[in-house]
Amino acid sequence: MGSHGKSVVPKRPKAVRRRHGVRARSQDSDIILQHPDGDVLRRAILRSDPSSPADLLTLQRLAGNTAVQLLTQPEAVLAQPAVEAEPKDGQLAQRLAVQQTAVTPDSGGLIQRGWFSRAARWVGGRARAAVRGARSLASRAGRGLAGAARRVVAGGTRVFRAVRSGLTTAVTGVAQAGARAYRGIRGGLGRAFNQIRGLGTRAVGGVRGLIGRARDAVSRAGRGVAAFARRAFGGVRGLVRRARGAVTRFGQRVAGLARRAFGGVRSLLGRARGAVTRMAQRVASLARRAFSRVRRWVGRARRAVAGAARTVAGFARRAYARMSRWVRRRLGIVGPPGAVQPTPHGNILGAHQAGRARTAYFRLSSRDQDAFDNLLQRAAAANEQRYLYKALASGHSLAELTTFATRIRGKSAAWMQNNLRLTGSTTGTGVQQQWSHSCNVTTVQAVRGEMDPIYALRIHDENPNFGVVDDADATRQNPRLAAEQQAGLESVYGGTKFGAHSGVAAARGAAGGSGRWADDLLNQMSNATGLTYSTQLVGPDVTAAQARARIDTAADRGMPVPIVIGNGAGQYTHYVLVTGRAAGPPPTYTIHDPWSGRTVTRTQAQMTNGTLNIAGSNQITAIEDPSPRRE
Repeated sequence: MGSHGKSVVPKRPKAVRRRHGVRARSQDSDIILQHPDGDVLRRAILRSDPSSPADLLTLQRLAGNTAVQLLTQPEAVLAQPAVEAEPKDGQLAQRLAVQQTAVTPDSGGLIQRGWFSRAARWVGGRARAAVRGARSLASRAGRGLAGAARRVVAGGTRVFRAVRSGLTTAVTGVAQAGARAYRGIRGGLGRAFNQIRGLGTRAVGGVRGLIGRARDAVSRAGRGVAAFARRAFGGVRGLVRRARGAVTRFGQRVAGLARRAFGGVRSLLGRARGAVTRMAQRVASLARRAFSRVRRWVGRARRAVAGAARTVAGFARRAYARMSRWVRRRLGIVGPPGAVQPTPHGNILGAHQAGRARTAYFRLSSRDQDAFDNLLQRAAAANEQRYLYKALASGHSLAELTTFATRIRGKSAAWMQNNLRLTGSTTGTGVQQQWSHSCNVTTVQAVRGEMDPIYALRIHDENPNFGVVDDADATRQNPRLAAEQQAGLESVYGGTKFGAHSGVAAARGAAGGSGRWADDLLNQMSNATGLTYSTQLVGPDVTAAQARARIDTAADRGMPVPIVIGNGAGQYTHYVLVTGRAAGPPPTYTIHDPWSGRTVTRTQAQMTNGTLNIAGSNQITAIEDPSPRRE
């Protein structure tokens, strides 16, 4: 059966057009392919309108559909493999594509072929008409552009010819004018040169004749001068020879006389030089011996005078020092001139210790007084001198005082406050009890530290963690401080106020500890403090007012006062230490709490009203009343 139409080759810009005979009408024209695009294609064919762009676009879109390709192929072509044209070595090579299979009516492949033939012819006609229109438009555009180009070229040619003609005329005129100017200049220069050359020739001839005449005249004059000079030189030469002979003879006579005179003078000078040399040697020897004797005498005299002066000066210094010390000591003046006196000063030196320092100073031997005066003179500040007085009042030897003075020399006031006391540091801290019931022994340590700066410095040196406690292990932070407190706490009470008893050392955070009274421990250090303490119970022994009055008296004289506080009569709970009092107003007391290690301030009203609030206690229930020890 014949076929017609185009074979579509995928991805090629143009399809090979083939002509076929007219095919007879298909017997299956009523069979329509049941394909998703079948209805669309059929409607496009039936409603195809040459003026409808939508129908044309629809057919163009469906032209790539596989079903449409199958509809456009004859049955004979559908039964054969498709052929693609591919360039290779300038020839067309054939390549087998995938075997295509004809769509049968049973499988639903064909639309009635008469419909599609009319659609294909209509699309082909439209495409050919579009190509012809495009080709005609391109031809007209090309002819228009070629005509415009020719006109542009002709205009440019005319302009170029006009410019070239003008330039040729201008260049020719310039060249002719230059040639005429050159010929005129060359003629003028030739004429001028000929005139100058004639003048030069005439001038040279005149000068040459003049020079000849002058040369002849000079030659004649020279010959005359030479002859005269020869005659004159001959006469002078003779005269010079005669004069030289005369001078030579005279010089010989003078030389002879000079030799004879010089020989006599030289002999005379030699004899005189020998005599002078011998005399100078004798004089020098005598001078050396005399100078040596004088130098030895002067050295002995100088040493004698210096020794005498030193002796006199030493005697005078010693006499003055003895006289000065005698006068000062008779007047009750302590220390060398310029040193501060042992008088009450703040919290360093109270009236009690100032008196003890004065007494201890005058008990020293004269040699020891001089040595202590030397320590005072070498002190860098007045507070150093006061701490030296304080150490002297504590009963230390001169060797201990010397070591102490070297240790504190040049230290700041803050350093001395923090290291030479056990309470009231610059941060308000001080010694702290290491055991649960060692407030009594800690108070005793605080009293000793207030009175003895050497003891306070030793406590600080031995306990680098001073001010730190371990509630579970008392010996962990400050073992030596804890050992000293334990020894005092567990010692047997040796006073007369109470019966024999002792405390029990337990960790701060543990139970089972117990305390003791401390008046016997306070009195064991009377040599250092110069104080004796007696326990006074508030109520049985003194009233509360009497207790406060005794505290005021002792504090005003610089005596530290241990007090016992509780929350009611007969409650002897906790030892604290009163270290000072300020008159106010309002009057205040400085109190150190061994439990917290803090130095606090309380008013007189708080002490009177029983609102001290220190370690949970508020009222004074007993005091350790200090009094100066009898010497």
